[in-house]
Amino acid sequence: MQAGKRVRLTKLRESAHPQVRAGRWDTYRPGAWDNTESLPVDYEMVGVLVAPPLVGKRVELLRLERNGEPALGVFVSSPVTEVNHTWFATRNSVYRIEVLHDEG
Repeated sequence: MQAGKRVRLTKLRESAHPQVRAGRWDTYRPGAWDNTESLPVDYEMVGVLVAPPLVGKRVELLRLERNGEPALGVFVSSPVTEVNHTWFATRNSVYRIEVLHDEG
């Protein structure tokens, strides 16, 4: 997976032993700096990959959408612990990663 690709990240579940537990949809506030939980399960974001999943590094995404709504921002994961072709795991979460192809 290369930097510069447009991708969709979807949180599938917590990691086996998360440092920070997943948030609940009824209490998590997207974009709030004072959240004490990680993203809720099924949280989805679309954006441009700045730093791809590499073990020991953080994934960085220039976010364009959050849960289907326009939401410009930056996503930075906790350090990556495992990488597969379709998913990656961090200290806190497991994410599906899909490369999006422009239509047209």
